[in-house]
Parts: sequence; structure tokens; C-alpha cells
Amino acid sequence: MDTPANTLRDPGIGDQSRVLRQARGMRGNLLWYIPLFALVVWYFVFPNAGSAYDNFSLVLRHWTWVLLLSPSAYVFFATAVYSVFLPIQLMLFIPIFFSADGATYDRRYVFSFLVLVALIILVVLTQLLIHASFPLCWQSDGVERVRMVPILPCPK
Repeated sequence: MDTPANTLRDPGIGDQSRVLRQARGMRGNLLWYIPLFALVVWYFVFPNAGSAYDNFSLVLRHWTWVLLLSPSAYVFFATAVYSVFLPIQLMLFIPIFFSADGATYDRRYVFSFLVLVALIILVVLTQLLIHASFPLCWQSDGVERVRMVPILPCPK
């Protein structure tokens, strides 16, 4: 059981550095994190949301009951929604690296940079997957077809 003498004791040399690191946290790093977060939202979230809205409206204008059965439509809608929330989710990983209790505190800037690299790669990959799984395709004779298998091109 903790007695008042145990709880009020002076932290030792090893504990002092841990206490100081806990006190620091993300305070000074907010100067670069908040503008970076705003930049990611401006350059990735807003364009992806606009693109998802345009794609959804295009698909829903040509709505047929077959789209309910198309796996390509499910992949398309899920990836379009995910592309809007993915940058925000990845950016919210960065403050976790700055908690002094975490194992990643010593390499917090390296992990933050790796999150940004992963963000750019995953945004490109989701856009490619959205393009490859678009559920409607038009033939050269003007006939509209529903793509059943995502990523594979429509037959000619």
C-alpha cells in the first residue's frame, strides 16, 4: 500500500528524465504539427472529398439494381470513403509518437516522417484503386456496362 511517504518521495535520477519527458509532450512541436495537419487536410482531404462526391453522383445518376450485386461497386464506394478519412487517421498517429511513455519517443521525428511518406503512398494507391474499381464502363459502341470484378478492365 502506498503511504504518504512513498507517494511524496523525490524521484531518483532515472525517474527524473522520465518525468521531464512526460512534461514536454507535444507542446513545442505543435508549431509544425498544426500547419502540417492543415496542409494535409487542404491538399488531400478536400480534393478526395470533392472527387468522391463527383464519382458518387456520376454512379448514382446511372443507378441500376445491378450495382447492388457488383463487388466492384462495393470496393469503389468503400475506397472512396476511405480516401477521405485516411489522411486524417494517419496524421493522428503523430501525437502518439510524442508521448514520453511510448516506446517510439526516442525516434519520434523519424516515425513522423515515415507517417508522411506512408500518407503520400497510400493516397496514391487509394486513388489508383478508386480508378480501377469504378463500377461503370462504356464500350466503344456507347453501351454502358457494369463492371463485376474490380481492377480487371472491362471486356471490349
